[in-house]
Amino acid sequence: MFSTNQMESIEMKKEDLKNINLKVLDLFEVVSSAENFKLHPQVIFESAFVSVGNDIEKKKQTQKFSKRMNVMMKDMDDLHALRSKVVSVLRDFYCHFVIVSSDYGYSSIAKHYAALARAVKDYTKFMKSQKKNPEIIELGEEFKFLEELNVFDLMREDLMSFQPVVQGRIDAHKEKYPDFVPRSEVTAEINWDAVKEAYKAG
Repeated sequence: MFSTNQMESIEMKKEDLKNINLKVLDLFEVVSSAENFKLHPQVIFESAFVSVGNDIEKKKQTQKFSKRMNVMMKDMDDLHALRSKVVSVLRDFYCHFVIVSSDYGYSSIAKHYAALARAVKDYTKFMKSQKKNPEIIELGEEFKFLEELNVFDLMREDLMSFQPVVQGRIDAHKEKYPDFVPRSEVTAEINWDAVKEAYKAG
């Protein structure tokens, strides 16, 4: 359980995140709110399927559709798992940005961007392998931007936007605890070499 002071600190940090635009959080909002990204592909295809004609024609169309679903089942399962992974990684970013209060936290965030890069890479590789399944390719058109996403550039832009927030948190801590002396200098400066190493290692 968090103490009252810790809860107040967390709430303040949540509040200061509202003053900046972190693109990775925007990305999470986009994919997590999109039914065509969250739902299993089979559910999407079944909800869109409509048979037409007389009863015999409808039966033939339904049988053909069911057979096609069975053929694609493994690929649909794989797609759903890969998309769920992307959403899961993106969901955790908010907590990272809430807790970071000094330059030491940038490396931790960088490792999480690396995890996002892996998830996006796996998703992109899968989508490129789906020439045999035009239905799945079409399903991915709405989210083509993921396949073109440069995660490292996204991280660089987000960290630069986040840096003033970290500085504000440091200043607020100094103001609240003027007699506190840290073991080492606390700064909001971004050590890009350390960030790059953490990203590679992540």
